[in-house]
Amino acid sequence: GQSWRCRFEIGFLVQMIKFPIFEPLLVWILSTKFLTFGLYTRAALAGLLFAVLTLPFTNFRLGVSNQAMASSPFKAILPTMARDIAYSLGRAALPAMIIARYSSRAHRLTASSPEVLFGAVAGACLLAAPFNELRDRQLSKSHAAHFMPLRSTFFAVIRSLLQAESLVLAYRYAPDAVRAVVDGASHWKLSKSIVAQWKVAPDVEFWALAGAVSVVVLLSCIIAETP
Repeated sequence: GQSWRCRFEIGFLVQMIKFPIFEPLLVWILSTKFLTFGLYTRAALAGLLFAVLTLPFTNFRLGVSNQAMASSPFKAILPTMARDIAYSLGRAALPAMIIARYSSRAHRLTASSPEVLFGAVAGACLLAAPFNELRDRQLSKSHAAHFMPLRSTFFAVIRSLLQAESLVLAYRYAPDAVRAVVDGASHWKLSKSIVAQWKVAPDVEFWALAGAVSVVVLLSCIIAETP
């Protein structure tokens, strides 16, 4: 049978995989010179790629945590792509709007300011929430799934605020976490040589490290849950 511990680990680890994939992916696609598209086309492409890359993980997580949900790897792909494209567009557009509205000479804001990041992530989550509801309805094994607007809105707001706060904290403490890990592993010759070649921002190092560890542990959970 499925253990509570492994269900919790799978839910947690899927999130730890999704963030490390999306954050560097969005930054790279929005800034790379290999693409000549406009800002919003780039953002939509990031959301599309993210949906395709993570859909099997998220569907598996839902199937494990909720028996009423189907866990087919690519079921509900259209609302998932719409959700992640809407989120990416929000992440690309909202920072400039927030800065234009609230920045002043006394309090200058940038795209990396915690309040800007919080507002952009929370707003983008709310923009994507209707598509997330459609996704859940498609994944539900019950064809009589009822839409409850107040309940859905309440949980959409809670999820948006939690995701925004988690990203703000991660970007704030990621460099410190990376330095602690690197310092702790500095006595290992192999890790020292790898870190010396990895010349990227500390927060990207953090996402990569968290994602790699999470993939390994998640695979062990999947094997344990497979009959």
